[in-house]
Amino acid sequence: AARQISSASTVLLKNDGVLPLPSSTNSIAIIGAEASNPTTHGGGSGQVTPGYVATPLFSLKNKLGSPPAPARKSNCSDGQFDTGFDYRNTDSQTSQSDVDSVEDCCSLCAARPDGNCNYFTYVAKDKTCWMKSTNNNRVADADAVSGGCHAEPPEPQDPCHDGVCVYVAGDDTGDAAKAAEQADVSVVFVATTSSEGSDRDSLSLGHGDDLVNAVIAATASNSSKKVIVVAVTPGALLTPWADKAAAVLIPFMPGQEYGNAITDVLFGEVNPSAKLPLTFPNVDNEQQFTPEQWPGVGNPRQANYSEGGFFGYRWYDKHDVTPAFPFGHGLSYT
Repeated sequence: AARQISSASTVLLKNDGVLPLPSSTNSIAIIGAEASNPTTHGGGSGQVTPGYVATPLFSLKNKLGSPPAPARKSNCSDGQFDTGFDYRNTDSQTSQSDVDSVEDCCSLCAARPDGNCNYFTYVAKDKTCWMKSTNNNRVADADAVSGGCHAEPPEPQDPCHDGVCVYVAGDDTGDAAKAAEQADVSVVFVATTSSEGSDRDSLSLGHGDDLVNAVIAATASNSSKKVIVVAVTPGALLTPWADKAAAVLIPFMPGQEYGNAITDVLFGEVNPSAKLPLTFPNVDNEQQFTPEQWPGVGNPRQANYSEGGFFGYRWYDKHDVTPAFPFGHGLSYT
């Protein structure tokens, strides 16, 4: 159900014909740290701790038949485990059930395909192994045994297998550009998020915009190379690069089945049909709200809603302004 809901909630903002990707795709770049460590939910009351997260990197490589990364050599905490403590965080967290021992849990962490599992917590009473990238939030728990796998960096892999080449890059713009130059299609994964008490400073992607622009610039001289942007966002988003990208997908907050769901959409196993529930503007504060309107002025503070009902799409209609993408926008493959 999570996979179905996630794919059904994905909005296809733009498509120049590059999507869906054909099953014969044999050269692709998967770019961005969000591909291996994705944002799948917001913070505060919007936060849910999933038992696992299907990452886009793992799901796409699996779809394309790439072999799993070899297990990294690990000293498994040198046998010195942190007994009675739980590393209770969700940093790149995944889990595995029916694990027989803490040693097996450590080995699973070292072998995790994304290569960024450094710590784990094993709960013997339900035989569950929780694998994660950090040991943040160490809390006492009599049922838990934790540790670090201290695995060596993964061995370099040939990006090509059985005629299919998958090039992978993180958030470094130089690495991203090199990967994009080698592939026929680049899928750039970016995200922004928010939480209770920590709204976004702007509607941009920050470094994510730099990453997208670097990939677009690297492929601009070759019209056969296509760039697809997948942007996770809790709300409205600025998309200044959209006119130069071949396709743009917005999965909003995609949940734990993100990787499998977005792979289904990218390869046409699911026809995207969701619509924008809000308007994507051209610039920040396009409606020119003032402090008097929000958050208010004076002591005690008072907000004056002088805009009346003319906000959101009503403001665009009244002022005859064309937004980047209007409320209700959403394409499909048919």
